[in-house]
Amino acid sequence: MPNTTIALRSSGTTTSTPSLGVLANGELAINFADGIIYYKTSSNSLGSIRTTLPAGLTTEVQYNDAGSFGSNSNFTYNKTTKTLTVSGNIVVGSTDIGPTLAAAYNQANTDVTSVSVTGGTYGNATIVPVITVAANGRITAVSNVTITTSGSGATISVSDSPPGSPTANSLWWQSNTGVLKIYYNDGDSSQWVDAVPAPTINASLIGVGVLPIARGGTGTNAASYVIGAPLQYNGTSFAAIANTGTAGTYANAAYVPVLTTDAYGRVSAVTNTAIAIDASAVTSGNLAIARGGLNNNGGYTTGAPIQYDGSKFVTLANTGTAGTYGNAAYHPVITTDAYGRVSAVTNTAIAVDASAITSGTLPVSRGGTGNTSLINGTLLIGAGTGAITTLANTGTAATYGNAAYHPVITTDAYGRVSAVTNTAIAVDASAITSGTLGVARGGTGNTSLINGTILIGAGTGAITTLANTGTAGTYGNATVIPVVTTDAYGRVSSVTNTAISFSDAMAYAAIMS
Repeated sequence: MPNTTIALRSSGTTTSTPSLGVLANGELAINFADGIIYYKTSSNSLGSIRTTLPAGLTTEVQYNDAGSFGSNSNFTYNKTTKTLTVSGNIVVGSTDIGPTLAAAYNQANTDVTSVSVTGGTYGNATIVPVITVAANGRITAVSNVTITTSGSGATISVSDSPPGSPTANSLWWQSNTGVLKIYYNDGDSSQWVDAVPAPTINASLIGVGVLPIARGGTGTNAASYVIGAPLQYNGTSFAAIANTGTAGTYANAAYVPVLTTDAYGRVSAVTNTAIAIDASAVTSGNLAIARGGLNNNGGYTTGAPIQYDGSKFVTLANTGTAGTYGNAAYHPVITTDAYGRVSAVTNTAIAVDASAITSGTLPVSRGGTGNTSLINGTLLIGAGTGAITTLANTGTAATYGNAAYHPVITTDAYGRVSAVTNTAIAVDASAITSGTLGVARGGTGNTSLINGTILIGAGTGAITTLANTGTAGTYGNATVIPVVTTDAYGRVSSVTNTAISFSDAMAYAAIMS
């Protein structure tokens, strides 16, 4: 295979770039002075591939320098020591934070190096720690100092009550109050006085623990108590006593209250109990109507209604006739007396005028529709004994089909048109099985044509066949000439042979010469 040289567009001039107009898709151009390969992108822009090695020395960090690799000795990274070095400004936003970082580092380093504290335990019952703290809060020194006291012959007693036979300057720690006292002689008398002020504690400072009853507390850590609720001492603390009663109004003319109390004498329950007097306790007189009686100690007819006559209740005479009234076909017509009692009843055939129906819906089972309204013009469908329902419209009103389109129709289960689309008329020639395609529709208007005949048009009428006019034969020779007759279409309609006469021959000779 012979060697083939592929030549690229190239330039040895630095910063020179090819024009997009000269680069074809897939074609490359190289600037060997810059070490850059150029190509045309799919967005019709100039792309490039840089072949140069990164600039700079080892450890120098690379950055974009006007489209090329750039480096500087002031910005380096040592991968062995894992050290990033920046010589210059470190800018965040618009502020150079380099000096701030350096100062913070120097301050922290100075603080650390200035600390001369030795780890250990400082302070006990006889010594106190002396601590030196720097301005930044660091402990710079710690030392122990022994506690010293002045005076002589002092003794310290610890007890709830003062010690007996104290001497001057004796100390007493009153353990039940936490107060240190000294036995002091003021020149006139000796007595125990507070060596230091009695401790006082603001209640707001008490954040933990429970103040006992002996110190004026409640002995419980309850955050609060129910307003108005009584408290109970349980031996160690105070606790709110749960309410036992239910607020309400009890007792009236017909009821008396029945009360239940607890061990503290509090009402724990109240119930209303109806006043009940045993009839056996009533031995004389008539119970007045004002007290719920009849004011009549006479007898009454069993089952008969009673009537108040102004002073007492008496039996009311019956007015009705026992019987069964009303059925599916009849309704009762009732007559009542002044007391509202039925005095007469007759059966009347049920007859309801449509105008009398003012509410409800007549169901299908009663010859109704089961609906209060139906949409105008919609189709209705039955649902057994259920209400007649409206059949939703499915079609779209429009005109479908024309000379160029025929409608394609979809129907639902009810035989209604649910969808119609116009479809362009397209008839395959094989589908035409009858009739004749007229000239007006691009046809010939004929079902057959004679082979080899000439056809002539007839306006919008059917194409016709032009009848043959000539007679096949050979005409003309050395002694005869053909005499030709043509029709309006320029066809030879007839040919006859005519003998050449002498005079004709002379004329022929003259023509030929």
